[in-house]
Amino acid sequence: MLPRVDEAKLSRQLEKVPLLSVLSPEQRSQLARRMRPRRLKPEQAIFLQGDPGDCMYLLLEGTIRVVSETPSGREVTLTLLGAGSFFGDMALLDGEPRSASTYAIEPCELMVLYRAEFFEFLQSYPLAALNLLGFLSQRLRQANARIQDLALLSARQRLAAVLCDLALRQGTDVGDGVLLPRGVSHRVLAGLLGTTRETISRMASEFRAEGMLEQNGRQIKVISLDRLQQVVEES
Repeated sequence: MLPRVDEAKLSRQLEKVPLLSVLSPEQRSQLARRMRPRRLKPEQAIFLQGDPGDCMYLLLEGTIRVVSETPSGREVTLTLLGAGSFFGDMALLDGEPRSASTYAIEPCELMVLYRAEFFEFLQSYPLAALNLLGFLSQRLRQANARIQDLALLSARQRLAAVLCDLALRQGTDVGDGVLLPRGVSHRVLAGLLGTTRETISRMASEFRAEGMLEQNGRQIKVISLDRLQQVVEES
């Protein structure tokens, strides 16, 4: 059995989650006491599409890939989640089967909150339920806006947009550029854009030749966010 995570430390982690940041320290502590730790190895599944939905997850360390799987077996990467993200929350509320699969890209540390214990918490702190509804509404609006924006862009512009987004949300500033999370490969990028790995490799090669990207070992390094943004805004 994994050791319990220090509640004070977990409470501080929960404060970084937009949904839970408005809670008092005592409320976050109460929520932290209801969560359980889980560790994952690279490529390990957290849950699969169609699995029963009975819990939500808070990602403390690592990167998670969210994947939709078609009946033919094709995988489409919907998004990547970094430390501080939480997911599985829709199933936490309605108990419906998982609408996507999730996999660890690198070693991950998570905390799990089961639906029954979350409902018990919400009964004591109903304001948390209102905050959750507001956050989910905002996230849906953002997703819809992103889909609409990307639909109007060329493949080159969409790749530049995704690289900018990953660099700003999950990148590590190393002085001469921004390292993207480990595991952000051409295969993952192809899934995010709904195109082929060969197309991503060709466009990434063009970006490297134009001085916007570098390959740093197994990681992609963004050299110029400004120039990538200019690609996005090309008419």
